[in-house]
Amino acid sequence: MSLRELSRRSELSVSFLSRIENGTSIPTVMTLQKLCYALDIDMVDFLTSESSKKKRKFLFKRDDMKLVEGEGRHWYFTFPSESEFKVSQTYEEYEPFTSLLEKEKHPVDIFGFVISGQLSLKIGKDELFVKEGDAFYIPANQEHIASNQSKEVLKMIVGRVKDK
Repeated sequence: MSLRELSRRSELSVSFLSRIENGTSIPTVMTLQKLCYALDIDMVDFLTSESSKKKRKFLFKRDDMKLVEGEGRHWYFTFPSESEFKVSQTYEEYEPFTSLLEKEKHPVDIFGFVISGQLSLKIGKDELFVKEGDAFYIPANQEHIASNQSKEVLKMIVGRVKDK
């Protein structure tokens, strides 16, 4: 795939992709997510070594989960990203007053449950406040901004149904 095609699919500039390719720029977690979606690669697969994908498991301990951190957010990928899994799930924590600077969108539906704290979701012109015990749903390809506008750590479970 050419950089121009990857740029079109990921909505990232060709010059920025070139800087990543040449090692002069380090992608953020959001940028990595966009690249994985554009390349049709699961982010857990991308970040997980082949040796850790050997045996099918039924119990997933926190110490074995893949942790990705960035921009005041922490993602624990709770399940391995194996082909027989039809869903993916993350346990996410947002530090107080964490807000993304860019809109994000996903090629699959996203749903979640707030364990503690309050999630602020901007979807179009609407701003939703998802409180402890509330659930949310975001359709595929819907641009949104997720943030934690409170002084408490936001903790939530987020799920995705894989489109493959």
